[in-house]
Amino acid sequence: SGAPAATRALTDEDARVRAAAATALASIGPGARAAVPALQVATRDPDRTVADAAVDALASVQGRPRRPPRPIHEP
Repeated sequence: SGAPAATRALTDEDARVRAAAATALASIGPGARAAVPALQVATRDPDRTVADAAVDALASVQGRPRRPPRPIHEP
């Protein structure tokens, strides 16, 4: 699996890379359990997209249901 590389990417300087890493770990699911500590840190990322992706990834890795998507508010 790509879990070790994705876990390392959670600390990349580019928020897009960090968010993609969290999304990748979510798709791996329980096979990425070793990433839980790094994902817990990533839930406090200053970039909201990264933090949200990390929350979703934690749920997936820990075998919990993921959060429903946020509603889109149109003007």
